[in-house]
Amino acid sequence: MGDPILFIVQFALRALAVLFLARFILQATRADFYNPISQGIVRYTDPVLNPLRRIIPSYQNLDSAAFVATWLVNIAIIAATGGGGGVAAEMVAMHGLGVGAVAGGVYSTLDLFLSFYWVVLFLTIIASLLGAGHNPIVALLQEVCEPLLAPARRVLPPLGGLDLSPLVVFLALGLVQRFFLPGLFRMLF
Repeated sequence: MGDPILFIVQFALRALAVLFLARFILQATRADFYNPISQGIVRYTDPVLNPLRRIIPSYQNLDSAAFVATWLVNIAIIAATGGGGGVAAEMVAMHGLGVGAVAGGVYSTLDLFLSFYWVVLFLTIIASLLGAGHNPIVALLQEVCEPLLAPARRVLPPLGGLDLSPLVVFLALGLVQRFFLPGLFRMLF
């Protein structure tokens, strides 16, 4: 495939992976189902996830089918790019496209999960600084971030009205994404 076509295919697949992951996270965090953004995500993911749910049941409030769909899309990205780059490419190089793509898909899905939270947390901070008021997007971002921020607030209480808990979460996400996750997968595979 030529470079522009490969770029378009990668972009479309990554957008699809983010959509499925957003569906997984929205259900896991019990975000407002009636939020217009949530409704849009549900509308776009249901055609794929409803048949997949017949095979893969949900576990408590975790939409296993959405997580598996994200993983399968990441495997397709790795297969389309021959591994892409980073740890996933190392796995494909060491174990071949079959096993390497499956393991690399798990790594890419977990890495996407952490990157998703980086972006959502950053957008939440920007929205709070701008005083966005009552906005469906901001409300949804806050609902998605709250499960990470609440434990961080217990560790680091507000300092004169300034909430520093996002700093703790950014630090934890960075450590997991840059050191723990790649080290774990290099050790396992």
